[in-house]
Amino acid sequence: MVSPFFALYIPPGNYRKFDILGFGNTEGGTLKVEPECYICLLERALKIAQLASSDREKVVEVLKGVSELLIREFTRESVPAIIGTKRERVISEILGIEDPYRKLKEESNRVAAEIVQEIFAEIDLDDISYANFRRVMILAAAANAMEWFIRGHRFSLEIFDNELKAATENLAIDDSQTLYGLVKGRNILYLLDNAGEAVVDLWVVRYLKKLAKRVVVGAKSRPVLNDITVDEARSIGFEEVADALIPTGEYVGVVLEYATEELRRELSIADVIIAKGMGSFETLTEYRLGKPIFVILKAKCVPVARILGVEQGKLVIKRIA
Repeated sequence: MVSPFFALYIPPGNYRKFDILGFGNTEGGTLKVEPECYICLLERALKIAQLASSDREKVVEVLKGVSELLIREFTRESVPAIIGTKRERVISEILGIEDPYRKLKEESNRVAAEIVQEIFAEIDLDDISYANFRRVMILAAAANAMEWFIRGHRFSLEIFDNELKAATENLAIDDSQTLYGLVKGRNILYLLDNAGEAVVDLWVVRYLKKLAKRVVVGAKSRPVLNDITVDEARSIGFEEVADALIPTGEYVGVVLEYATEELRRELSIADVIIAKGMGSFETLTEYRLGKPIFVILKAKCVPVARILGVEQGKLVIKRIA
């Protein structure tokens, strides 16, 4: 009998044609690139290249390499998170730097740790009422503001504190009550997004443990964007808080064709999936997983805000499956 968790290689660009692990494709309702994504993809390449290197020629080479990628692969059917992942590989290869965001991520984690202690000091983690659950989930959404170099999204570490404190009034989609009813006594898979944000998620997972039967946390296998890696998640304490900490793969969001064996296994076990960030929204809508999926994010860019039907900058706790 063939194991359902066999390793499967599918050439880039063909993933929607296949039924991975029996999950299938959503056939509509998915988020593809919009015209403004082209500018954002290139502009972000410029900003991170300038941050990581003072060599002007290298920066120009990055722009040329990313331009070639976009000319070749930017189509109406491209998924932003996937083409963004490929852009990051071009940048790393040209600069010769595995993780151009390393220092930024370290600083994000440091600052977030200082702020979060104060924020969660006011929250009773033993209170498992819906009102308290909602408050914690809204903080999880607000923490997704910690993102760099997205066109139209202003962010600095200095304003992160204000983002958390103003979270409730910024919430535009609120499926938290449905989520609350589903997590109690269940197996939860919680997928992390950015460094800094993950420091907040550490407290969120600590709280979810009061409600759920089992909470497994997923982080990236290796550096991509400013997403937190499994090693970085381990260093800030997730192994001590979660029932398990697993690597998910090397792509932004969840791309099942290149997912780790650990992620595939946990996707089959989980009763509910909670996924942080726009990359998760962009990619998970490509599949039918046959179980409840909730995305928790800030709609930082115009295309994501548009498909969600909210104003740019609003917070979202939304069931997508």
